[in-house]
Amino acid sequence: MDIVLNEEQAPPEITNNLLNFSFKKISSHLSQGIVEVDPSIVETIYKETITLYKKNINTAGLKELPISYIQRIYKDEIDAGLKNFIFYHLTLNYIINEILNQKISIAQYPRLTKMTILPDNKAQFNFDFSVADAIDIKEWKFFPFKTPKRKNYKDLDSQVASFLKKEQKIAKRHKPDVIEHSDIVCFEAILLNQEQKKEFETFQNELWIKINPKPVLQPISTFFVGKKVGDKFISNNLVLSDELEGNIISKHNFLIIIKNIVKGTGFRIEEFKSSFKLKNKTDVLKKIVEIFSYRNDISQRRTIIEEMFHLFFARHRFQIPKHMIIRRQEEILNSLKKRPDYRVYKNNANFINQVNELAEKMLKEETLIDQIANKEGIKAEQKHIRQYLSFFTNERLKEFVYFKPLNDLFDESSPPIPHNIMKHIARRERTLNHVLHHLTK
Repeated sequence: MDIVLNEEQAPPEITNNLLNFSFKKISSHLSQGIVEVDPSIVETIYKETITLYKKNINTAGLKELPISYIQRIYKDEIDAGLKNFIFYHLTLNYIINEILNQKISIAQYPRLTKMTILPDNKAQFNFDFSVADAIDIKEWKFFPFKTPKRKNYKDLDSQVASFLKKEQKIAKRHKPDVIEHSDIVCFEAILLNQEQKKEFETFQNELWIKINPKPVLQPISTFFVGKKVGDKFISNNLVLSDELEGNIISKHNFLIIIKNIVKGTGFRIEEFKSSFKLKNKTDVLKKIVEIFSYRNDISQRRTIIEEMFHLFFARHRFQIPKHMIIRRQEEILNSLKKRPDYRVYKNNANFINQVNELAEKMLKEETLIDQIANKEGIKAEQKHIRQYLSFFTNERLKEFVYFKPLNDLFDESSPPIPHNIMKHIARRERTLNHVLHHLTK
């Protein structure tokens, strides 16, 4: 890649005018998406990357490495780093946002197939999309639905009251407006130049991170502790992918601005009430009973959802193509292999059939919910992501979350998650709760 640097060029303002998304159908269930990134962005980041290399590489006998030497010796490394940097810091959030805005019904997240820097210095990212069939959504608000009953053993209500009291006590021990270990934080990352003076004001990426008590796994997380919404700091430790780990390009400076805090422990009753449109404490207690009442190892909450989907699938007949199921099977298996009890699952004679059934079930549920969300115009904003993440403060409360990623959202070493991926996940959960609210009120 040979990029010509214009020394007088001002940093571009990165808006949707400088990123372009095109989408075309290849076959009945396969489409191709292309994101093109304007040359001004590529050239600016390339210029700053060369400066990074000049600062971070020392050669005996030379005060400063010539640009021509860096461009020649580190060409492949810079090329790979530049494409990955633009993808993870700009393109990924952008394409998920376009999927949501254009109401594209995807069966799974788009698969990146190619990253290219074109001769005119434009960056191009090619994606394959598995696109679901359009479903003729019926007027579901009038479907007859009977809520499965709760268990009536004597101490169930006292268990719920005790749980609620204990979790609220835990919540009071923590400062709601100060970041602590285990909190989940939304922040904005704005690219700076190497002098930390010139901000690329609109080159910004919104991300979510869990504050890890083991900073060696995610060094940037230590800088968040003790800070509040609106606080700022500068960091060159923002690594968004293994592909960028160890590459000098990962040392770019970012201005970090804290946007939102979700506490990692304790029960926040107002968040809970808002999630389910509850009016008072009695409604709260009744709702929490759903995750305490079990029949045959299945909670009332899960039974209600399963019954809802059974009703909807009876009224909406559609199939998931085999190739989509196979791809989801692969994802499920890759996720299970990371678990210590994988061999136990694998030794089950019916294991592969169960994975196949799970893959098809997940795809049908996600497809239906996404298309209901599109038809109803349901979106997820910051507050809905907060509500979704608030259920991850407690193992018991996690039972309220139905649409979870296959891998843990925030494991010990996971990089920050793009805001629009969180928005997509939270929209599914919000749509599910919207449907259940109308069916059960």
